[in-house]
This record gives sequence, C-alpha cells and structure tokens, in this order.
Amino acid sequence: MMSVQSEADYLRRAMLAGARDFLTKPISGEELYGTVRSVYERRPQYQMTPVSTEVSEKGKRALSTTHQAHVIVVYSPQGGSGTTTVATNLAASLMREGTKVLLI
Repeated sequence: MMSVQSEADYLRRAMLAGARDFLTKPISGEELYGTVRSVYERRPQYQMTPVSTEVSEKGKRALSTTHQAHVIVVYSPQGGSGTTTVATNLAASLMREGTKVLLI
C-alpha cells in the first residue's frame, strides 16, 4: 500500500485490510520495485491441484477448478504521465468472457 499518511493507526488498519507492506509517498522507483519483489517472495506458496469432479449423495457435482493469477503493475514516479489511463485500458483489454480482472 502507498499513502501520504504514515500514522501508526493508519498503517495498522492497512495491514488488517490485507496490505503486506506499506510505503509512504514520495516513493522512488527502486524502493517500489524492491518492495513489490519482497512481497512477492514472501507470498504463501499454494499448491495448485485440480479438484476431481465427484457426485455427492444428494446428486450435486463438485466442479473441477484451478486458479492462476498474474499481477501487472503500471507505475510512474511523476504524476500526470497517464498511468491511470494505461492501467484502465490494459484492464479493459484483458477482460473477456470467463476472465476476471481486478484493477486497484
């Protein structure tokens, strides 16, 4: 998470909301890159195993699913350079039926 706020209560609430690290603006490109890399390396390792399709006693089927995700970061240290426009257009172009896209 990035913010101009650096108060302890604000940081605590950010971590409770799921933030894995906190950067106070202004942020250098190296600091952002290092933090993103660090958070990525500390992420929990999940085993992707497909769930077999089974019919329960009530006749309902359990669907076979696996999840795969990608993170794309659009960043510029200078405001007004169009990163919001690029990120929005990128998210819109990645959307297709059956694909979920989250833009933060």
